[in-house]
Amino acid sequence: MRKLKLFGRVLWRSCTDPAYYKDIVRARASFSLKYLFVFAFLFSVVATVRYAYSFAAFLPKLPQYVAMAREKGAGFYPKDLVVTVKDGEVSTNVKEPYVIDFPFVLPADGDNKPEHLLVIDTKATAERFTAYKSVVVVGKNTVYYRDDKGYKFYPLTDMKGTTVINYALYDEWAGKVLPYLNYVPQIVYGAGAAGLLLLPFVLTTGRMAEYLFVLLVLTIFSLGLAKLLKKKLPYPTLYRLGMHAITVPVLMTYFFQFFGISVPFLFPLVFVGWMGVVLSRVSR
Repeated sequence: MRKLKLFGRVLWRSCTDPAYYKDIVRARASFSLKYLFVFAFLFSVVATVRYAYSFAAFLPKLPQYVAMAREKGAGFYPKDLVVTVKDGEVSTNVKEPYVIDFPFVLPADGDNKPEHLLVIDTKATAERFTAYKSVVVVGKNTVYYRDDKGYKFYPLTDMKGTTVINYALYDEWAGKVLPYLNYVPQIVYGAGAAGLLLLPFVLTTGRMAEYLFVLLVLTIFSLGLAKLLKKKLPYPTLYRLGMHAITVPVLMTYFFQFFGISVPFLFPLVFVGWMGVVLSRVSR
């Protein structure tokens, strides 16, 4: 508890007391490094609590989602559809283009939201595939699929022999796979608990790497300010001061983000401004 109070005092003075930085100049580098680590860790814990709250709100709905997936999955494949792949060429017994939609409503994603799960069109050209706005498009001898970077394709020309895909085959496959959905809640509970335990440490590592790298660049501006103010402070000392000064732009950035306000170059501008105030009070 005493160490936590000490951290709180250091945090407060790092944000509000430029004269406090005189003490930081005389302190060991390990003091500033420990401060930055605890600062990053506490922010990571706050972020983890937010994730945990969302995860806890999702858990009661999980059995309902599993039941819906089992129900939708059992009769998902159209009973009248027969797809035949013979020596790498696709043919069907239905009128094309044949569209299979999602069994559930997708969340809104602007213009990037796919409209269909699968479209079969063995007569379409490659240029038409993107117009379907489907996750998967099956052509005569190519399967096109969509990811975050656009469409990719998988050629079927290497397939030899004949493969027939129909409702009976899907029903057999579903009968083997769908029972495993009963284990999904236990897997999600275990993976979620383990993930939440590890998340603070993962986030802390990422934040520390980010802060230390950003300070490598921002300290160059601090060096320019020090010369402008005729302060004979070397780069390593300015870097240590930055480990405390970075508190202000980090907190201000989170504050503006919380209210949905976007300010260009807020972080570097606040850091340089605060360092200017700090250096004006540090004598060397």
